[in-house]
Amino acid sequence: MDKHYYLIARNATIGFIAGGFVALGGAYKDSPYEGFYLDTFLRSPIMGMIAGVVLGEIIRPCNKPMTPLLMFFVALAGERFIMEFYKHFRQQKSAKFEMGEYGVELPKMRDRRLGLQTPDQYVPVREGWQ
Repeated sequence: MDKHYYLIARNATIGFIAGGFVALGGAYKDSPYEGFYLDTFLRSPIMGMIAGVVLGEIIRPCNKPMTPLLMFFVALAGERFIMEFYKHFRQQKSAKFEMGEYGVELPKMRDRRLGLQTPDQYVPVREGWQ
């Protein structure tokens, strides 16, 4: 087998393992609340495999292949970037930060730069600043 194909297979395997770690962590964290679905579980290893191959070809320090440990973390970061980017455009508006855990509404935070209309609403940083 050619060395280049060996590196592609190695990066795909490492990316699949990195995505598997992400999938296991997500299943452990989310499945008690959202349930377990095999298609969402397998999405991270598959995207990790794709990220491992693509980033392994793009990033080559000093024209040498990355070490397996570095490749693991590069594939993990690439998978997380791709999946969070995908989720952002799939949802458009995230309700995750508007409602707290168990559906309890969180208090609304005011933006001090834009949300305050009158000067008497400003909160001084220290006593005596008025």
